[in-house]
Amino acid sequence: MESYLNNKIEAKQPINKWNRAAIDGLKLAAISIAFMLIAQMVKGGLSVVLTLLKLGATIGFLWWAMKKYSKDNAAIQGTTPYSEVFKYGIITSFLSSIVLAVFLYINMVWINPDAIEAALDAYQSQMRNFNDEATEAVMESIFNNIEIISSASAIFMYTLWGIIISAILASSTKQDTPTIIIES
Repeated sequence: MESYLNNKIEAKQPINKWNRAAIDGLKLAAISIAFMLIAQMVKGGLSVVLTLLKLGATIGFLWWAMKKYSKDNAAIQGTTPYSEVFKYGIITSFLSSIVLAVFLYINMVWINPDAIEAALDAYQSQMRNFNDEATEAVMESIFNNIEIISSASAIFMYTLWGIIISAILASSTKQDTPTIIIES
């Protein structure tokens, strides 16, 4: 009997949004990382297909995570408004973007440094047309710090993308206040 009461009490505890978003953010990042690693191994059109599959898988997972949070929160609170689901999506995306930025840095420095070198060489050869000293100094600074710049911009880009997607998905994952119909 005591365990039954404890379970009932635990079921009414509010959901820790940050802990749950951290776990879902790790899962979301793992999906992205898996697709990125596979895409690095293949070339050409298949890489584009994998990128599109990654997009679909990450949006699908974020929708599922937001829907699950919304339902679980509604079971406790009675409702989960748009703003709560939207915030949860943003937090999940932000935490995922931090993990992805760390992965991108590791990928560029240790896992696949040749890819970034090739891209930088191609970019630098195009920029040689603008060979004034100021451009050269800026380019040198960028090339020396490309891993940090890329990782920092990844946090911004993935979070912005998460905000946009969360805004769209939140409307389909919110749990409206249940209506009570009184028959007369």
